[in-house]
Order: sequence, then structure tokens, then C-alpha cells
Amino acid sequence: MSDEASPAPASAARPTAEDPRPLISVLIASRNRPGELAKAIQSVLDQDYASPFEIVVLDDDSDTPLEQQIASELPSNRVQWLRSDSPSGVSGARNRLVGSASGELLVFLDDDAWFVGTDELQKIERTFDSQPELGVLAFKIHLGEVGSSELQVPFTRRALKADPQLADRARQVSYFVGAGHVIRRQVFERCGPYPEEFVYGHEELDLSYRAIDSGFTLLYDPSIEIVHAPAASQVAGGGKKRFESYYVTRNRLWLAHRNLPWRYAVVYSLAWSGYYLLQSLRHRQLRSWLAAIRDGIFRRNRSERRPISKQARDYLARNHGRLWR
Repeated sequence: MSDEASPAPASAARPTAEDPRPLISVLIASRNRPGELAKAIQSVLDQDYASPFEIVVLDDDSDTPLEQQIASELPSNRVQWLRSDSPSGVSGARNRLVGSASGELLVFLDDDAWFVGTDELQKIERTFDSQPELGVLAFKIHLGEVGSSELQVPFTRRALKADPQLADRARQVSYFVGAGHVIRRQVFERCGPYPEEFVYGHEELDLSYRAIDSGFTLLYDPSIEIVHAPAASQVAGGGKKRFESYYVTRNRLWLAHRNLPWRYAVVYSLAWSGYYLLQSLRHRQLRSWLAAIRDGIFRRNRSERRPISKQARDYLARNHGRLWR
């Protein structure tokens, strides 16, 4: 099977007797993590949800096909299995899943994450039904276990420190965390896919900018909860620190170039480059940082520049978005 990402199909309508396509598609990409993947899938199968839904899993070039390893453990024919012949990267894998799904609401779940409750899909459907302008829904993500003091939520540490109850209230936000989220299909149709050239890191921020600029809102709903227990990166391989130092630095520069007016892009780029320089020195990855700066500047023209509007900047200012000038 080709490892090329498929384009997103036409919008899927709400299922009817004549159109049995599922309203919700749960999308999971995985590589060499059969145990974690089985737990993630089971948490979806355990959902108390009467409407049609599907689970689409991309085996992203695992050494041994994941379907062979765990399909027999999952007493369900609800899972649609895909397989890539070479690693796709985070964005590429997600785009391929979107292209193979038929749902209107696309629920992305990391393979090392799982739903806390059994009514999460019900909550997701109700939330989108009540808010037609909603483009992206962010979950409350517990790091490691339920009740953990560490959360992965779309707020800065400073904002959480200033308002300890912030993570317990539903509200509009400026971005989402990739481990668990929902995207309405129309967002991809209007804004385009995840940026595959990013490979790893900040692809959610890039899509958030484009969604907001296109008039969609992003909502954080703490009543929808998952646990994320990050396993060793299968994208980065053994050189995780070097890999992250390069991609997160380079992608911040591309992110600013693609989405921000110049007066914001310059300050944003300098601030984040300085932050990642300190991180690279701490982890002895200065060469990776220098390579990221080089490629972030001299290869940036490969990324189309579409600065966000004043309306989008105002949205970010109201909803904990970080814009500096």
C-alpha cells in the first residue's frame, strides 16, 4: 500500500437511511506500539454511543503489521486498517487518515492515549450540534493518569498559575493539543491539510491559525477527558533530543513566516529561537539548533505566506493567543 497521503474526500453529511456513512470517525496512527494501540482502540469500542461511528487506524510502517498483532484481541469489525510502506510523519499520517475517513467529525487520538469515560463521543456530538461555527474541539488531557497534576491543555503555564481553575472551565481557545482533539471536516476543506513539510512539531498551531483566520472557533471542553501516557517517540527514533531540537526550532520559524504579519513574525521568531537556543545548549544540541535556524530561514519560501487577518489577531488576543510585537 502506498505511503502517500490521500486528499481529503468531499464533506460527509449526517448519516441517514440512504447515506450510512458515519458521523464520527476516530482516527489513530501508530507505529510499533501494539499494546498501547490496543488500549486506545478499546477505549473507543467501550463508548456508550448509539449513532454510527468508525475507527480508522494507520499502521505507519511498523516492523510487524499491527493488525496481525492485535486484531484478534479486538472483537469488532468496526476497525478499518491502513498501512504505510514508510514513515509518514505526524502530519502525513493524520492527512492520510482524513483521506480514508468518511465522518463529518474527525476525532484524533494518539495511540498512547485513551478516553477516560464511556460517553465522550456523545459529548462530542452534542457539542458540535449546538455550535455550528465550531471548527476544533480540544480535550482535557491528563498526563500519565487521571488526576495527574500535569495537564496538556491549550493554556500557558503562566495563565494556569494566574487562574488555577482555568483548566476546569469550557471556553474558546487559540490552539489545541494534538494528543486528543476533534476537527470538523469543513476545516480541512476550507483551510487545507496539516502541513506535511513540518514532519513533527507545531502542526497543530499552524492549523489553528488557519482555522481561526477562516472564521472557525476553537473550544476547550474539560468534560471530555483522555489520559496521555507518552511512549518513546517512534518518529524521532533514538535521537529524540536532536530530532526535537531541530524540528521544533525550524517549524516555529516556518509557522511565523506562514501565518503572522511581519511585525509579529520577527519578534515571535526571535523570542522562540532564543528559547530553543537555551534548550539546545542544555541538551548539547547546538548543531541541531544551528541547522534549524539555517533551514528555517533559507527554506521558508517553500511555505506559502498567508498572514492572518486583524479579526483573527483579535480572536487570539481574547483567547490566550501569544502574539508579540
